[in-house]
Amino acid sequence: MSGPEADGTGGMSAWLRDLGMGARFAVTGGAGSWFRSLFTVVGIALGTGLLLLATAVPGALDAREARGEARVERSVAPYSSWVQGKVLPVDPATAAADAAASRPRPDTLLVGSADTEFRGNEIRGRLLQPDGADAPLPPGLKAFPGPGEMAVSPALADLLSAPGSELLRERLPYKTVATVGDSGLTGPAELVFYAGSDRLTLDVAERVDGFGRPHQPSELGPLLTLLAVTVFVVLLTPVLVFVAVASRFGAAARDRRMAALRLVGADLAMTRRITTGELLATAAAGSVLGIVCFVVGREFVRDVELWDVSAFPADVTPSPGLGLLVVLGIPAAAVAAGLMALRGVTVEPLGVVRRAEPPQGRWWLRLVPALLGLVLLLPMLRGPEEPTESVNIYVLSAGIALLLLGLTALIPGLVRFATARLGGGPVAWLLGVRRLGSGNAASVRVVNGIAVAVAGAIAVQMLLTGMESTFTQATGQRPDLADMRVTVQAGPESVEKLAAVAAAPGVESVVAFSESAATDGTSEKLQHVAVADCAAMFVLAGIADCRPGDVFSVSFAPRPPRGAEPDGYGVPGSPALPGSDAAAGADGGFAPGTAVRLTLPGTENETVPWTVPATVRRTQLAQDVAPLGGSGLYITPEALAGSGYRAMAAAAYVRLVPGYQDSAEQVRTAVAKIDPTANAHALAERSQVRKYTNIKRGLFIGAVVTLLLIAVSMLVAMLEQLREQRRPLAALAAIGTPHRTLALSVLAQAAIPVLAGLALAVAGGVGLGTVLLGVAAHPVAVDWSYVATVAGLGAAAVFTVALLGLPPLWRLVKPENLRTE
Repeated sequence: MSGPEADGTGGMSAWLRDLGMGARFAVTGGAGSWFRSLFTVVGIALGTGLLLLATAVPGALDAREARGEARVERSVAPYSSWVQGKVLPVDPATAAADAAASRPRPDTLLVGSADTEFRGNEIRGRLLQPDGADAPLPPGLKAFPGPGEMAVSPALADLLSAPGSELLRERLPYKTVATVGDSGLTGPAELVFYAGSDRLTLDVAERVDGFGRPHQPSELGPLLTLLAVTVFVVLLTPVLVFVAVASRFGAAARDRRMAALRLVGADLAMTRRITTGELLATAAAGSVLGIVCFVVGREFVRDVELWDVSAFPADVTPSPGLGLLVVLGIPAAAVAAGLMALRGVTVEPLGVVRRAEPPQGRWWLRLVPALLGLVLLLPMLRGPEEPTESVNIYVLSAGIALLLLGLTALIPGLVRFATARLGGGPVAWLLGVRRLGSGNAASVRVVNGIAVAVAGAIAVQMLLTGMESTFTQATGQRPDLADMRVTVQAGPESVEKLAAVAAAPGVESVVAFSESAATDGTSEKLQHVAVADCAAMFVLAGIADCRPGDVFSVSFAPRPPRGAEPDGYGVPGSPALPGSDAAAGADGGFAPGTAVRLTLPGTENETVPWTVPATVRRTQLAQDVAPLGGSGLYITPEALAGSGYRAMAAAAYVRLVPGYQDSAEQVRTAVAKIDPTANAHALAERSQVRKYTNIKRGLFIGAVVTLLLIAVSMLVAMLEQLREQRRPLAALAAIGTPHRTLALSVLAQAAIPVLAGLALAVAGGVGLGTVLLGVAAHPVAVDWSYVATVAGLGAAAVFTVALLGLPPLWRLVKPENLRTE
């Protein structure tokens, strides 16, 4: 093989011939070649499939959101006026306009919300009552269910038929006559029902003339964008490392084959073209297999639900641009990684020479990727008081990826530094160190993926912890005083009916009352009103001294300076704080004798006149021990006698028996029997922004998939490493080295790169997390227990893979592995 074609001047035919030869070597090199090519193809296929899935996630989430918006009810009355009419007085002109708009027409229907929850699963429910033949159908329905009938989603049908769902079947006592179609669901696992009714009124329902609103992809805002981009890059960077590792499977055997070709006349340029052909063939096959696996696998996505997130197969479609980038970029990256690995290899006719030490004075080049990442990220830092106005996602992504990939460039040098300075020790330790010193590339490849994953996990956790307070809000609820809050609209005896929930199994006590609002006709004077008996006053407002006919004006004061608290401070029923004898109204409440109008709970814009009595008693309690009811007017029912006040709706706080199984479900079922549109929810001190919660869920889902992928890559790399070392291992066994010593040497060979890689990962992760918190203008806080846990899990994963490699080790050390030809 000489002449112009051999030296690369023979034109395109020489290239095609050499590339084709390399492709044939990938599949015709015997069982060993098949084995190595298969692992490479499978590895690249896994990386391609996972990256295609990642590029499809934004589209899938957007499709879920679009279907959710398509089923939003369009009210015939102004939405703000409808809401105000439920809780606040509105001016007569607005009320009259709403009343006119809300008259039934042939093309309208009444929709009542019947959302509920069952054992942590949220269930979306709607009650439907068409006004005429042209009433609009909600998405997913072909016909309206009649009174006493319902249409359910497939997931809800399965839940209703499941053993142990008796309470849910009691709560939804409708006959199932239809299935909600995919267009009416955000995902296949969503629990949804539409039930027919003939008893809905505007007091409990909304009149609508259609469904849906224009879909606009929601904007995350700068902080959530920062978090989303960080999670995305942190999860995908280990995949790129995996693809690079997969392209190196069987590299040693490929190098020896190239040496044989040199022996029969091939030059260096030809061997590189043949190597490129072999890499390109396996990479292309892996990319095609990855596409096939993605297309076939997404058909099963309907059956997958992670952290309440599910998707339809049609939703999981990559964007054309990103999909094409993955399909073409993964083979190109695999070929580039394989060719770059040849820089330290000299293929000669008589063998392969690997450079054990890097060129002197060039070590600083390994710092370039990490430094470039810092150069990109540092200009984005913000001061503590400086808001984060926008985030350049491209610069941010490149900076994070370069910092993480920079770790993989530093780990080999750190391992080499460690092995050069390790002293003596047991024979197993010396064998492991010696193999690392003679060539640590395969051992380091095993660690690269886990090091990048650990560093990314630490950085993301720091960012999540630092930003959590921004997206977590105090609800003002008191779960220490009650477990649930319930509201019903059950007619004139709502309070009495709701109080009967105390008879439900697992209920300890129920405090029922009605809520209203009082206004003197000005927007500045509006006060919350609770109507409750004296037994409820203590729970709602800490009032112990109560008699029928009493009226209280309750307010809450900040905690006094430490040491200045009066006797009994913070104890419900204790004397009021200093200044409580001031005239009512000094704290913004109504003064005695003020004429007000009270809204009637559960009615549509109805009010009654009432005068604040001269006997109103002002009570001021500590803000940090505020009972359940909050500030406002607290009125016993006797004080409203003759006013015309009536409550068509009621609320209650419920305490559950500790440890009673399904006590909350018992309450929800009992309340649903009173009022299908009732709301019963558990009290919580804090709540999180939903988008922030969804990003956290996405992180957990991606982390699981990424860790599985890294585990596969580590196992395959370990098996390849053992196969390459089978002759020296077999020779050691043949001269009498105990198997135990060989096994410990394999573990020692894994331990040094693991410890070096994890030390660098912890430092890199904390550094990246610090920079990202600076970009978010949040203070730096490190949860060292989490750092230790993640590092420990990374080390455990590597050593588990090393242990899984021991059974193949026993087969590789057999004497027949010394045979050669």
